[in-house]
Amino acid sequence: MKMTFPKILLLVTICTTLTFAAASADPEEDVDLITRSLITEASYFAVMSAKKAEISREMRKRIDFSGVSESDFDTFMELFVEETARSMVVGLRKAFQMKLLEMPPADIATMVSCMQGKKCTEDDYSAEGIEVIRDLPRFGKVEGERIGRVVGVAISPELIEIVRSNPGNRFENPAAVVQVLSNPLR
Repeated sequence: MKMTFPKILLLVTICTTLTFAAASADPEEDVDLITRSLITEASYFAVMSAKKAEISREMRKRIDFSGVSESDFDTFMELFVEETARSMVVGLRKAFQMKLLEMPPADIATMVSCMQGKKCTEDDYSAEGIEVIRDLPRFGKVEGERIGRVVGVAISPELIEIVRSNPGNRFENPAAVVQVLSNPLR
């Protein structure tokens, strides 16, 4: 069975970019280490930051921000990116933990060994493990979209509370931002 280049690249990335102690006897602990190493707030924040202009345009289409200063809108977008990244990481880690636990425990231990620098090939994994690894890109896309929709709905009350409390006096007029966020989408 041959793996395609993107899947090989994913496997190589998984196997070479992470380092931690030896595999534990508990596959769940190993999977937790794998997902915490792969799915980080810093990496997701970078992705969200890169898309911030696009997200801002979409927000302005769906939400009437009239009455909110440009400065407060920019501050809100920073907060939105931070909180969304944090929430997405939690959701994605849980989803990927469940997915990786579909692999036999020996394959999870092999993945940990690869992360410690052992050169691994497809031959080091069972057919079930290879199937899970090959499905990770599709799974990540589908779950990322699903979790994004859930986070998008669930995060509004959290954002309103943060803006209302205005930590560090980040907002010039937090009441205007809260008012906008409390109104339904266009």
